[in-house]
Amino acid sequence: MAIPASPKVGRLSRLRAVLFVTVGLFAAATCWYRDFPAIPNSRPAQIEKALYGKGARCYVYSLGGFIDREYLWRIDGAPDAIAAVIEELEMEEAKTIPDSFWKMPPYYWPRKLSEGAKPYGSAGFVNEEHGHDGEHYFLLHDTKSNRAYVWFRDNF
Repeated sequence: MAIPASPKVGRLSRLRAVLFVTVGLFAAATCWYRDFPAIPNSRPAQIEKALYGKGARCYVYSLGGFIDREYLWRIDGAPDAIAAVIEELEMEEAKTIPDSFWKMPPYYWPRKLSEGAKPYGSAGFVNEEHGHDGEHYFLLHDTKSNRAYVWFRDNF
């Protein structure tokens, strides 16, 4: 004859199940929204001089890499700060935007072209290919939100 479980054992089992599901959902959300919430980082060395004293905030997201590295930067700042970055990185207005630009992982990355946004690129930035050795940049300046989104490639 089976011994009935006490109500206390049933509550503990349900509590464990709820805790297990909660931890699982948190782990899944963390994997989905890497870099959530966005926390300002120190400014990348390449643009520190351009942004010095301008009050801009930077968010840095690493796409990884072993020999070749890629990073995504979001710069929140006044138009003069973003213009200084464009000048410092020796960028010129671009005619096209790489398709893969819109598919980058951070949740705060733009998914479509907003009105008034202007693309810029460094001379060696190749849209969908590896490109030459060295540092290459692609920047989208969203003039309405005073943000710049920079795709930085460091090819070896």
